[in-house]
Amino acid sequence: MSARIHSGGTAARDIRTEDDFSLPGWIYWDPEFFELEKQVVFRKSWHLVGHVNDVPASGDYLTFNFLNESILTVRGSHGRVRRFHNVCRQ
Repeated sequence: MSARIHSGGTAARDIRTEDDFSLPGWIYWDPEFFELEKQVVFRKSWHLVGHVNDVPASGDYLTFNFLNESILTVRGSHGRVRRFHNVCRQ
């Protein structure tokens, strides 16, 4: 048995079910839901695309594909790391 402590300091039996702790299975493979997720969640959030140690020297670069878009990380000649949304289309 598990219990939750309420703000008043009292304990209550936890009657939540397994469905209260996870998303329904269809969400993990549904293409329409993924499109919605891309627009509402992923495109509106910051994302880790690499670490500064991945580009240790001037001229080093790293590419990262995110939702079919290319992100370019480069360490410039002055040692500064910059990231760019690669908009060059070939």
